[in-house]
Amino acid sequence: MDTQLAAHILSHGTKFSDWYVGVMSNGNAEFPLQAAAPPHWIARDAGDADVAEDIEAYFHSFGCDGLPAPHGLAATIVFAYRKVS
Repeated sequence: MDTQLAAHILSHGTKFSDWYVGVMSNGNAEFPLQAAAPPHWIARDAGDADVAEDIEAYFHSFGCDGLPAPHGLAATIVFAYRKVS
C-alpha cells in the first residue's frame, strides 16, 4: 500500500468511495499541472507496474472507484482524485 496516497485521502476527511484510483504511464504524469486537474489530485510512482496494480487493487478493495488496469499496460504511476459530486 502507498501510505502517501492513504494519508492524502484520509486527510481530506472523505470516504474511500469519494475517490477514484487508477494507474497511468509516465507519459501522462503531467496531468496534475493542467488547468483541468481534478480537486485533491495525488500521483505517486510505484516504480514497477505490478506494484502499481497491487496498490490500485488495494484501494479498490476499500471502496475507491476505478477500473482495474489492463494487463500489460506497464504503467507505474498510481493516481487518486476526489470525485466531484
